[in-house]
This record gives sequence, structure tokens and C-alpha cells, in this order.
Amino acid sequence: MNKQRLAEARRLADRPYRVEIERDTLDGEEVFIARNPELPGCKSWGETVDEATANLTDARADFIFFLLEDDLPVPEPAISRV
Repeated sequence: MNKQRLAEARRLADRPYRVEIERDTLDGEEVFIARNPELPGCKSWGETVDEATANLTDARADFIFFLLEDDLPVPEPAISRV
């Protein structure tokens, strides 16, 4: 894995992407799905909102890493820090 590209992916993933959370059911158990709408297909789940959000942070870095690997553009966050 390219360490420089991984560092860039983590830096980009730390930007203020919007997070949407919804409840769902997985194998009969209630779970929470977290996703970043600006990154279509980037989502994760957890048994709690905090777990789903933490998992999404890791998923977002991986998602952006593979965009960079494929020389695809990385979408900008829809919101900005004030």
C-alpha cells in the first residue's frame, strides 16, 4: 500500500463530510447505518450511532484511498468548517 497515498487519503477523509444516520435491521437486530452522501457508496454500520460513525471514519479513508489509486476525483464536502 502506498504510504504517501494513504496519508493523503486520511487527510482528505478528515474533511467535514456530512454524516447521515439511519436505523436498519441486520439479521433481525437493530443497527445503525452511517453514510457520507457526498461519497456515493461509502457507508458503514454499527450497533450504536457512535460505533457506526467511527466505522464510517475508517470506511471513508479507505474509500478515498481507492479513488486516489484509480486517479478518480475526490468529491468535496458539502459543508465547511466555520
